[in-house]
Amino acid sequence: MKSHTAGWCLVLFIACVLVHTHALAEEFGEELPEAGHTPMALPVDDTKADDFALHIARQAALELQIGLTLYKQRDDYRAIGSLKRYQILDPRPEAAFAAALMIGQIYQRNSHPDLAIFHFEQAFQSAAATSDGVFAYMLAVQEMCLSLSLYGECYRRLNALSQVELGRESADLVRYQLLYSEVVLRSPHLNVGRLETLSTAQFREHGHALLARHQAFDALALKRPWLAGTISAVLPGAGQAYNGRWIDAAIAFGFNATFGAASYYAFAHADSPVAGAAFALLGAGFYIGNIVNAVVDAQNINARRYQDFFESLERDHWPRLSFGINDDQVQFHYRFGQDEADEVSGPPTPPAPTDSQLDRLL
Repeated sequence: MKSHTAGWCLVLFIACVLVHTHALAEEFGEELPEAGHTPMALPVDDTKADDFALHIARQAALELQIGLTLYKQRDDYRAIGSLKRYQILDPRPEAAFAAALMIGQIYQRNSHPDLAIFHFEQAFQSAAATSDGVFAYMLAVQEMCLSLSLYGECYRRLNALSQVELGRESADLVRYQLLYSEVVLRSPHLNVGRLETLSTAQFREHGHALLARHQAFDALALKRPWLAGTISAVLPGAGQAYNGRWIDAAIAFGFNATFGAASYYAFAHADSPVAGAAFALLGAGFYIGNIVNAVVDAQNINARRYQDFFESLERDHWPRLSFGINDDQVQFHYRFGQDEADEVSGPPTPPAPTDSQLDRLL
């Protein structure tokens, strides 16, 4: 009986709540928003929004200058952190360009060419000016050539870049590097006509020197490994003498002569075939080693002469591209060997922070 009474009381309570809710809905229905409409947004304090934007801009400028200071002090990995924060705080393409460029150079000078190429390509994609983008792209190409020796990929990229309309200086740089890549790749179809398209006297001068070096490659004093091996087989030590290794030649001849004589004496006079066989086996080992040594040494000599040739070619005739940052602009440079760096102006950078700001934030 009690359970039925409690159930009816619960039903009555729920009915009263529903009736009251319906009455409230009818009373205030006109004040509720219609379906498909949203209520008016709360008012925004424009002053506070401007203050926040100004704070972010100042923080971005400070992060940039901290990154520049650490970059110049070669505190490289802390500089990367500041430059990454600068990229996040400042959404402008100029910020992405400058930060990626500096991070790329940090990785370049720490011998991480893959990461350097990645960030130089990021700078190229973010560059506002075509000339800045071209130089950033060519920094990536330079890493491929000089650090990774991927001259085939460098040639492909430079050839694609030469099809784009560029400024006079950029076009000369691209054409010259194409000529240089053909020389390094020993192309049978060297495009000598590119020299006539170079409008810069410095590029023309180095272009003619490149052609002379290309022809001088065939006149390199190289050893013939097959010849070194053959004469060593005829006379042990002769191949080492041919390679200019006089001490090795004396050692090879001495060991082969010693074991040959000992083997002959054991067989002919000492009546000791076991000793004779042992000496003959050792002599055969030194004889074969003498031939192999002469061949490998000739190959190594050739490899070192190739390396010296291409290292001197790179040192004297590659237009090494880099950039520097001062208080008011980024400057691109290229230079040949010990020549003075030619400068190309880039985007401006904000003024440096005060010492107190750096002390507080570093």
